[in-house]
This record gives sequence, structure tokens and C-alpha cells, in this order.
Amino acid sequence: ATKREPSAAVPGKAASATMSVSPSSVSAAVGKTFTVGIYVNAGEAINAASGTVTYSTDVLQATSVSTSGTIISFWTDYPAAGGSIKFGGGLPNPGHVGSGKLFSITFKVKSSGGGSISITGGSVLANDGAGTNIYSGASGASVNGGGGAAKAPAAPTLSISSKSHPNQSSWYK
Repeated sequence: ATKREPSAAVPGKAASATMSVSPSSVSAAVGKTFTVGIYVNAGEAINAASGTVTYSTDVLQATSVSTSGTIISFWTDYPAAGGSIKFGGGLPNPGHVGSGKLFSITFKVKSSGGGSISITGGSVLANDGAGTNIYSGASGASVNGGGGAAKAPAAPTLSISSKSHPNQSSWYK
């Protein structure tokens, strides 16, 4: 009988994969819609991703899901709008390295208040012949559902001053 060693990570190889919701912060008026993308970012070639997108159903309603522009070639669990959005799919060899879009979701703001969009139960499999799960976590999004008319988010205010170049409207050499 042969003694079987427990599988271990390849020494010196610290590649992992994450999933994210983008943008990570959204403000929209009650009755308005907005769209977020669900992305994967992998440090080595992957051939499958799965998970569940959950969201604050008291503030948001998922109205549609689009797989336009996805890196996924075939779906084992096609994402569909509902109380939560379960997804799973894969792609052929050589897989995908780096950032890639999985799908997008359009939400309607049902009521005012704060909410969130999260990815739970995630799995990202390496294209390593063994299907090693290299998933290391996800980042979600915060949502501010406001009342009244839709307002564009305020641009960040940046104030820079210079004694040698005091006029912000002029060009200097």
C-alpha cells in the first residue's frame, strides 16, 4: 500500500482569485434603476466560477441580469433575477487570467435607506487539471436608496494651492 500525502499548495505560488461588485458604492433615488457588474480577478488561469449574489431586498429589486461581455463560455447555473442570484459557469482551456466580467445586474430602488449587494458561497477553480479552488473572498457594494428626484453623486472636492502658480485658470511652463 502506498501512503498518500495530503495535497499542498505549490511552493512559491500564492495565486488566488477574488470576486467583486462594481461600482462598490451606489446612490439612486426611489423608483430609479442602476446596474452593477459582477467580476472575477484571478492571479492564475481559471476555468470556473460560482456563487450567489445576495442583496437588501427591502431596498432593492433585481429587475434583470445580462451576460453580455462575459468571460464565461457555458453556464451550469445561469444567473437570473430573483430574491438572490445564483450563478455558476466555466470556460475552456486555456482559461482566463486577470480581471473579467461574469455578468451584470440591473436593480430598481424600492425604498429609501441603506442596503448592500454581496457575493456569498463563492468558488473559483484554477485551470490546473485538478480544479483547485483558489477563491480568497469577495468585495460587495453599499447602496444608498434616497427619496425624491435622482441626483448625480457629488464629485469629490479637491483643493490644491501653489504659491508659485496661484491662478488655477492659467497654464504655466
